[in-house]
Amino acid sequence: MVWGYRAMHIRLVPGAWASVVAAVLVLGSTRPAGQTQSPPGQATFRSTTSLVEVDVMVRDDHNQFVMGLTADDLNVLEDDKPQVIEQCYLVSTDVGTGVTSIDGSLAAEDDMQSHRLFVLVFDEADLETGALLHIKQGALDFLKQQFKPGDFGGIVVDGQLYQGKLTRDRSTLLSAVRAVKPAFDSRYTRLLPFRQFPRIPGEAEAERLASGDPFLTTQLGTEACQVDPISCSSEGGLLNVENRLQQKARLYIGQARDATRYTLQSLQHVVGALATVPGRKTVVFMSDGFFTSESTSELQRLAGMAARAGMAIYAIDARGLSGGPPESADVLTPEGPILAQLDRTDDGAGMLADGTGAFVVRHSTDIAHSLSAIADDTSTYYVVGYRPTNATMDGKFRKIAVKTKRAGLHIRARTGYVATPLPALVVK
Repeated sequence: MVWGYRAMHIRLVPGAWASVVAAVLVLGSTRPAGQTQSPPGQATFRSTTSLVEVDVMVRDDHNQFVMGLTADDLNVLEDDKPQVIEQCYLVSTDVGTGVTSIDGSLAAEDDMQSHRLFVLVFDEADLETGALLHIKQGALDFLKQQFKPGDFGGIVVDGQLYQGKLTRDRSTLLSAVRAVKPAFDSRYTRLLPFRQFPRIPGEAEAERLASGDPFLTTQLGTEACQVDPISCSSEGGLLNVENRLQQKARLYIGQARDATRYTLQSLQHVVGALATVPGRKTVVFMSDGFFTSESTSELQRLAGMAARAGMAIYAIDARGLSGGPPESADVLTPEGPILAQLDRTDDGAGMLADGTGAFVVRHSTDIAHSLSAIADDTSTYYVVGYRPTNATMDGKFRKIAVKTKRAGLHIRARTGYVATPLPALVVK
């Protein structure tokens, strides 16, 4: 969540970021004008072990953010059971908006010092070189034009936060983006052999081939020999072509697993480290997509841990940025980017975004504009807090549903969380 912040130094302790020192945003006073103490439900504390906070976006049929809602306008369900809302307030970087408490009172404007925290994650294990360069330029443009005084940011390079810190310094962030380098291998290069004889239509088929599916192996082998009998003969006949299909598929699946493991470890480090930072954290994950069919449960838990820690994981789909419109391309079209209809890589970014109440930007070549749209989305929202009727932090995933009592309104919020105690804030 985005709070009114005061600068403070803390040490982020989890995982590979054990030595990270961050400039952190800590909730400031948000007393209603004329009051000396905050009323019940006022925004004066961060999430605790017993309190679950949910960031809620409410828009009308014209996609305009809806102001003026209170707890009486909303319902929260956890695992399909109604919950009692204890706090409901509005957070905005627009100081004129103020903060609405559960009783509808407003904070004094001079008490509002809302800032934003952005962490940009480049999926270096999967991004094709041209797409990565395009994204880097868009990120540089965004930071130069849209990064506001008081905002905090961080860039993940080689799986780690650049210089081990979050910073307000724009020049440091620009240097971090420039430090991101293309990987020797990418998802694009791993999929290129699919276009060569004998061809494999996409990842879904590769997974079946790698598992030894005899029907698909014979089907694709026979089709390959019918389309290109000369290459079939050069390979030594149908049986050798079938063996070649399985070899290619197993090589790709092995490489894809390694890349996905790296990508998920990087995201896990981000989630673990930022969990100690109070308030909303906006993470933007930029990727060509990654192999996810074997990681569904891990992705759901990662999204749930991020949601518990107040993180929203937005994503930008980079496919098509360097090879034409993604709608018309597939694995077997040499002149287009890699994007098969049966490609299963959409699932990863979508699961992370849906689970944390964010969204995925697709089919956009204007990265700076996409980042600006994400920044706008994360700059104004409601925070709804409740204490679960099931107070046991048992480490299990719990579903959340936020609904509105007003007609014609559309709500976006995280869809669940992992019931674990929040880590302590470690002050340096």
